[in-house]
Amino acid sequence: METKRPNTPTVNTTTENNKRDEKKQFKPKLKPVIRDNEMRIRKDVTLLDYIESASRYLKNRSKTIVIKAMGVNLCRALDVSEALRGNISGLNQEIATSSDYVVDVWEPVEEGLDPVKTWRRIPVITITLSTTDLNTNSPGYQAPLFVGKPAVVAVAPAVKGK
Repeated sequence: METKRPNTPTVNTTTENNKRDEKKQFKPKLKPVIRDNEMRIRKDVTLLDYIESASRYLKNRSKTIVIKAMGVNLCRALDVSEALRGNISGLNQEIATSSDYVVDVWEPVEEGLDPVKTWRRIPVITITLSTTDLNTNSPGYQAPLFVGKPAVVAVAPAVKGK
């Protein structure tokens, strides 16, 4: 006997090529609440804007900031966190990865066909940066890169060849 979770809708999808019913269950998600110290990385905002905003927030308002990204924006979140760790002294980092499901609904072009729903798994990264100590036993913990002033790297001027 199949057990069904309470308040979990069951979706029956039938396509013209596939006459059997396919039952898939998904848990409806509530709209997530974004806290004050949380940044959601998107591709339409420049990395410099994220870095400036996060560094201002860490210096003026709070000691902890959480950076979250999904899908193709994972590398952008890592770029922001590494830039912040390179510019702000004593910044601890904790990284957690997970995945989330996204439901795509394909509406038919021709009449008489049912809409098709597909489920995709999207990777999610959550990066916590803090000037206070984090859980050092966590597998995603990274100690501060430096304490004190950041090291200045001198760049030699380019020499033109003969």
